[in-house]
Amino acid sequence: MKAAKRNLIIDICAGFFCGVVIITGFLQWIFYPHQGSGPGGGFILSHAQLYNLHFAVSMIALCFVVIHLLLHLTWIRHCARTPGKKSRHLKINIGADVAGTVCGVVSLISGLVLWIVYPLGISGKGHIFFLGQPYARWYDIHFFSAVLFTIFLAVHLILHWKWIKRNCSYML
Repeated sequence: MKAAKRNLIIDICAGFFCGVVIITGFLQWIFYPHQGSGPGGGFILSHAQLYNLHFAVSMIALCFVVIHLLLHLTWIRHCARTPGKKSRHLKINIGADVAGTVCGVVSLISGLVLWIVYPLGISGKGHIFFLGQPYARWYDIHFFSAVLFTIFLAVHLILHWKWIKRNCSYML
């Protein structure tokens, strides 16, 4: 299999699962703004089902994003080794990718804290502190880093749109 086709398949999988993570996170925010929320206004999934789906799909998306990064390790090394020889477009690309990666890592860590330290159904969340921060602060960190990650993911897609169009039309 050619590298471009392999990359496209991995990228499509990563994009699909990242999209599902974003959608399930958004649905949680709309229907269950905090853990212990009510029935969700008639939403099809219970809070626990949506919460578990969001976590499971997040772990699948993480696997594909890690594979994506490993496949592009040569490009990442090249950019890190040649700091002064970059075009404006490449500098924007690197900046958006680094910012998106940082936001993704913060979202991952805060999501794991919410999953492990403040599991669904635990009472007294406001009285439990982890690293000096209550549940509400971890929730806010997770939410805002996920929103920023989504924005940088969109910027990443825009910056790579020519490659996406060329390879999608070539492969199909």
